[in-house]
Amino acid sequence: MKRTLQSVGAGGSESVSETVGVIGLGLMGMALVERFHGGGLDVCGYDVDPRRNDLLARFGGRPAANTGDVVCACSRIVLSLPDSDVVEAVLADAGPSLVTGRIVIDTSTGDPERA
Repeated sequence: MKRTLQSVGAGGSESVSETVGVIGLGLMGMALVERFHGGGLDVCGYDVDPRRNDLLARFGGRPAANTGDVVCACSRIVLSLPDSDVVEAVLADAGPSLVTGRIVIDTSTGDPERA
């Protein structure tokens, strides 16, 4: 089931289908997947551990082959990564796909000085 979100722009209200991207499918990432999926949103995700991608599929999500595929498929991306070094590496890898209009939410355990 794909949830339709209401978006209000200059021309009024319009409906858009939404797939949320989640990069990092550890405990926190999978908890987010469960909440998004339970709210009717489709989820596309990726983790470096193939077992976590398999778990995403069992929860009804769509595993991606890499971080770039998540970024290309989703206008809203949630990062749930272990530290700032990993966040920086993921963003560098996804860089060419991060275009204007993409929203990235970082829920990672990171260094505030590097935010």
